[in-house]
Amino acid sequence: MDYKEIMDIANSLDIDKNDFKDVDVDLKSFEKKRLKKDLKKFIRNGKKFKARRIKIIATASVLALCLTTSGIILSKPAFADNIDILQDVYEKMGYYKDYKDYSEFVGQTKEDNGYSFTIEKLVATPNKMLVAAKVKALNGKFTKYFVECSSTFSDKKVSYSGGEIKEKVIDESTRMYIFEERIDYGKFKKRGDIKITFRIDPNEAMAKTLDLKEDTKNVKVDFDFKVDFSHAFDKTIHKEINKKLNIGDTATYIKSMDSSILGTLFKISTYDDTKGTLLIQVDDKIYQQHSGPGFSSEGGSLYNNEITYDTIKNAKSIKLIALEKKTIDDPDYKNKKNDSGILLPNKLETPIKTNFIKNRDGEIYKIERTTDTLRVYYDCAENTLSECSMIVIHNKDFVDEVTGAPTIIVKDKNRKNGYYLERAIKENEDYYLNRIRDITPTHYNVSQILDIK
Repeated sequence: MDYKEIMDIANSLDIDKNDFKDVDVDLKSFEKKRLKKDLKKFIRNGKKFKARRIKIIATASVLALCLTTSGIILSKPAFADNIDILQDVYEKMGYYKDYKDYSEFVGQTKEDNGYSFTIEKLVATPNKMLVAAKVKALNGKFTKYFVECSSTFSDKKVSYSGGEIKEKVIDESTRMYIFEERIDYGKFKKRGDIKITFRIDPNEAMAKTLDLKEDTKNVKVDFDFKVDFSHAFDKTIHKEINKKLNIGDTATYIKSMDSSILGTLFKISTYDDTKGTLLIQVDDKIYQQHSGPGFSSEGGSLYNNEITYDTIKNAKSIKLIALEKKTIDDPDYKNKKNDSGILLPNKLETPIKTNFIKNRDGEIYKIERTTDTLRVYYDCAENTLSECSMIVIHNKDFVDEVTGAPTIIVKDKNRKNGYYLERAIKENEDYYLNRIRDITPTHYNVSQILDIK
């Protein structure tokens, strides 16, 4: 069967894309070297984080069967990229259609110890790489928990790398992944020979925690091929900053900024992130930063996925906002039952009072909702901005929503202390307003605003 015949079969499938528009693909997201720290942020009143399994509608399983049972490996541009429905899944997982012109399409498959690995496509910028892949258990059920992906493609040995893994369960034997690898001090090569390694090591402790029956075989495959990311490397901006920024009584130094189609990196000196955090403001939009800074022997880093090359290129103003963190005495903090947050009505009849934490009473004074966007207007007197930095809009799944759906903050020009929080939404879902809980009751206060541009 040749490529044209395969595509004819794919095009003849009777699939309604509307059936897939509400599929939630943000199943699991965590940073490799910060898992323990990040999970602490999302513990709500002692509620433990659990990995989730998404139930996929039947059409998805049928499609997966059609695509995988033939055993054919495509050497032309990735099969998934030619079928809109699969591209939509990758889009929701964070491999956006905007990356198409910058990507290398692979379509190679290898097997080891009962598992097959298919690299669909990948894209890289100087500091970040995304790999879209599919993993299948050849003997039926997927009995592994943690699939890792790494590359050998940097210009030097790096002392720190981090990233994110997003997983989508298609059925009991098939999973789709977006693997992110980031090197903040050092760079990926622009072009050349790349080695991509997938491995699955036994993790009995994690399997027990998640009530999984995991086999004990190691699984490892290597892919070697040539790539050229010159087009993506052309869309980069570097700016030297070298300015001091105070987070409370702690000084850090902002060294530089690098922006690409995959996000923006600030290189910073090491600072104690228990003292506070940073927000990034571009023009009128303030971006929340729920993952902490990364550190290595060469320095620290702050990365934001939402702020990309075009945003920075067209920006008239760029600022860093330092927030100082202070633990307070709040005896009722542990007893506040706000796991579900405040249910947001489609239309606000009267203001809604909030009391997420002691001495920070606030008010929701307006709500604007369209089919795909939600704005919540909030006022907490002189503390509105610092409180908004910790407040999120989410659906019923708090952890996955925080990691997968960013909320931006914008000043309301018509109200002295008013700001609104905005995020993309699904049309027929309920949404809630909630404050991310630290382990101990904590206030945040703006300590300094630094002009970058």
